[in-house]
Amino acid sequence: MNLHTSHNARLAGVVTALLLGLTARPVSAQAVPEVTQHTEDVVAEIPAEVEDETTWNIAAGANISTGNTRARNFNAGTDFYVLRDIHALSFRTAFVFGQADVDGGGPGNYEINSRNLNSRLRYDIFLTANDALFIAVAHRWDSFAGLQTRVQFQAGYLRNLIKNESTRVWLEAGYDFTFDNRQNSANQRVICSEADVANPLLPECTRVVRNFQDIHALRLFYGATHAFNENVTGATGVEFLVNLNELEGGEADRFEDIRLNWEASLNARLVENLAIEVKFRLQYDRVPAASEELDTNTLISLIYTLL
Repeated sequence: MNLHTSHNARLAGVVTALLLGLTARPVSAQAVPEVTQHTEDVVAEIPAEVEDETTWNIAAGANISTGNTRARNFNAGTDFYVLRDIHALSFRTAFVFGQADVDGGGPGNYEINSRNLNSRLRYDIFLTANDALFIAVAHRWDSFAGLQTRVQFQAGYLRNLIKNESTRVWLEAGYDFTFDNRQNSANQRVICSEADVANPLLPECTRVVRNFQDIHALRLFYGATHAFNENVTGATGVEFLVNLNELEGGEADRFEDIRLNWEASLNARLVENLAIEVKFRLQYDRVPAASEELDTNTLISLIYTLL
């Protein structure tokens, strides 16, 4: 074999090796589909993060009657809610004021017949998407219900039973401490001691009533909201409280002071940020500070959404 033949043979070998290399499938390329598919599976299993949320609205309403019935009522309030990661903070307050000409004396003879302020501040920390712990403080000023000041401190556990785009149903259970100050309240029950109640010469003293009272209570709550469509939503909530302690002065035994608070509302959006709401509120107290056990209130308001 001469040098020319040997050189041609080596050249042919190199060309053959290159051709085989170009047509052969690389080993690393065989693993690419498997790695890609595995990555897609992992991504699909990661839950979407909860988005931060902020809402704030203000509400106001009025009712004015003239003629044979002369009365005027006004209400105003605000509702604020912020959610960041697992933390939620909410605040709401509502004020109601009403006057009526009860004896037909004319425009200058209006008397106040309703005046109350209800506020609530609450903090939730979510353990899971459906479980949370919460603390709250509430204040009520309602002299016509015999309450110059009612302050409540609450703590408990929340559990979502149903939670989707249109419906939410949840339960709460926990503890409530209530402090009542009844001093200088209109329509307050006559302050009576145990001796006064036993005195037949004081028929107005049917039970012991004190100026100040502390109540430790078990609290249960049921709530539900539902969006019938993108413009109409409804909500309801029922709160049940029963005292765990004997009220001071013998005003009530354990489990005798039952309180029930129910609220239901229907909200219809008129334009993008403006809605009309009809709300009904019921407050029942088996051992009331005033003369009546039951208070109800119906409000019609315009609600403007700021955030």
